[in-house]
Amino acid sequence: MDIERRTELVRAARALFRGKRAEAGTTREIGKLLGARERELPELQEILGELEEAGLAVHVQGRGWLSPRAQGWIVGTLTVNRRGFGFVRPANEDEQEGGDLFVPERKIKDAHHGDLVLVKVRSKGRDAARGRGKPRVADAEAREGRVLTVLRRSPRIILGRFWEEPAGGGVVEPLRHESVREIFVPPERIGGAEDGDRVLARLLDAPTWGGLPQGEVVEVALPEGSWEADLQLICAEHGIRREFPEEALEAAAALPGEIPQEELARRTDLRDVDFFTIDPSDAKDHDDAIALQDEGPEGFLLGVAIADVSHFVPPNGPVDREAYERATSVYLPGLTVPMLPERLSTDLCSLRPAVDRLAKVVWIDLDPEGRVRSGRVEKAVIRSRRRFSYSEVQELLDGAPPSEDEAPWLPALEGLDRLRAALHARRMERGSLDLDLAEMRLRLDESGEVVSIEPKRRDRSHHIVEECMLAANEAVARVATERSIAILRRAHEEPPEEDVVRFLKICRVLAPGLRMRGTGDFPSLVEQLGEDPASPIIQLAMLRTLTRAAYAPAKALHFALATDEYCHFTSPIRRYPDLQVHRALDDALFGGRRTAEAEAEARIAALGVQADHSSERERAAEDAERDMQKLRAISFIRHRVGDRLPGVVAAVRDHGFFVRLDEFLIEGMVHISTLRDDYYVHDESRFALRGRNTGRQFQLGDAVEVELTGADPLHRTIDLRYLQHLGSRPVPGEGERPPRKAAAGRAAGRKSGRRRR
Repeated sequence: MDIERRTELVRAARALFRGKRAEAGTTREIGKLLGARERELPELQEILGELEEAGLAVHVQGRGWLSPRAQGWIVGTLTVNRRGFGFVRPANEDEQEGGDLFVPERKIKDAHHGDLVLVKVRSKGRDAARGRGKPRVADAEAREGRVLTVLRRSPRIILGRFWEEPAGGGVVEPLRHESVREIFVPPERIGGAEDGDRVLARLLDAPTWGGLPQGEVVEVALPEGSWEADLQLICAEHGIRREFPEEALEAAAALPGEIPQEELARRTDLRDVDFFTIDPSDAKDHDDAIALQDEGPEGFLLGVAIADVSHFVPPNGPVDREAYERATSVYLPGLTVPMLPERLSTDLCSLRPAVDRLAKVVWIDLDPEGRVRSGRVEKAVIRSRRRFSYSEVQELLDGAPPSEDEAPWLPALEGLDRLRAALHARRMERGSLDLDLAEMRLRLDESGEVVSIEPKRRDRSHHIVEECMLAANEAVARVATERSIAILRRAHEEPPEEDVVRFLKICRVLAPGLRMRGTGDFPSLVEQLGEDPASPIIQLAMLRTLTRAAYAPAKALHFALATDEYCHFTSPIRRYPDLQVHRALDDALFGGRRTAEAEAEARIAALGVQADHSSERERAAEDAERDMQKLRAISFIRHRVGDRLPGVVAAVRDHGFFVRLDEFLIEGMVHISTLRDDYYVHDESRFALRGRNTGRQFQLGDAVEVELTGADPLHRTIDLRYLQHLGSRPVPGEGERPPRKAAAGRAAGRKSGRRRR
């Protein structure tokens, strides 16, 4: 079934189940209603499963496919609190406006944390908000429900200890805090585990056995604390595929190393153009090169060459299928998990110096102020002239004497630096965001162990490449719009109003002099903050306010870049959406035909599936990178237990506050139970914990000194003990006791706030 036909069936099925029809029947009966042919029924079955994941349909044994909405049901994901009760987040976006459904412990049945469940909704009302075991909440109209059945077991990985059972099989006892106490593993699912082994397990879609949920051992866990063990766990948790299927490796190995003459004849010969690459010193792949053809009073002519991956990876082949499943390369500390086999990523599609390589080149004509006058794309063959590292370029820009082979490149590098400044100024002028937050970088030894933690450097050499790539991506998006080419776009929605309101409140509390009235003032934040000590925390708060960028099948706003003309084109080696854009350009610009408007509309609809999948895998990759960094950092700093460390209060909760440690750029927690000099309540209006008797407070942005008391890789927690405030910021209540009346008034005023949390 082609993508267009599949999209047509998806639309028809969505329309059917969004209606009030109480019962649609079996897959075959639904197929008749939708006009599906017999051979299309397996694909229709998959579509219905996707609709179930989206909360629009549900399959009930003996009744067939139903509309949950018509039955008064909701499909959603269950989150279980350690106290036993849970909440269900509706999968159907139309249902999310009503908020999550509270589920009392006694009504969760055999569901577990992360499961996709079917819930019977109880009508709203005050009685529903007073269920036994329910947390105290301010909203008395909260919805309540009970789990009817588990539709999909959570795919999450559970780290546990395997114990053999005398009758066969065994049980897995989770080592971390989990909603499930034990998992029964049938004999055929033990995966080679032996009694006492640490294992990685997951739940199965199967009936309970002796009151326990059934599961399987995915693999026996490596010894705790090593880089290999952390890598194994993170890849399993986030579905990172480390090994390529044999057929994909064979297909990549079979690709010819020489470019055929007939292919060269079809391309523009740019081998005489002075393209060069700028990458990290340890980079193995070089998928982009740049050239500055002209620079003077008339403006700039920038060339951005991108490896022509689409030439080597035909659609629906073994390499393409695996690349689609991965959707992105994953950059973990100590290991890169590539999207494409190394034969492509580090060889045929790497723009290495002095080697002929196939590329798509974007030429961008700009005026002296960095405004784009025109842009075009061509298929070419190039020969990169030199490989620079970021540090080499930065040293030259800082005035270091160039070596004999560097001297000829200095004018181009200085011209690119001027172009960088012009492009950046234009982005800021139109309202683009540009935060300046230090990020953690781990330095590892050969065995993957952390030897130091330091801030990532991002200097002008990095920004040259970044601005050139942004310009190329925008230029390609404009070409696609002008020619009605259906491509995957990069979208970034404006943050929700309630999140913006909270951020503006943070600004008023921490930096009252800031001119922040709404999102229109966001671009000027860094400039306004200047050297303000609260700058890192306010910038971090803005970052947490922003939504997550994603892929979209049609033209959409990119809020952070302040444009609606943006796509990902410059990294087809490591991102599947870029590969899709290259293929769309192949068809429309270099295939001898122009995409008709009607065909473009059909392709836009078909791209929705790719956009969702690519966004999901991108999030998994980002989460894996973050979790692996945290695990490795915890393994490193656990040897510093007992040290006194400076930091800044980065978040305040009713159970304590998080401190971002200056030395490690990672957050640990000071639990409220360790603050024994007073009874502290959460003052949400001031983003602080305040002592009920002394008035002493711990506020967002406070500079503090803490003691590292624990670092637990198993639960991924860092425990801290407060020692003292640092700097000149006043600490209310320190050294004096406020009048009893004032203290009582404050306590009364905060009481309801503490309840809401």
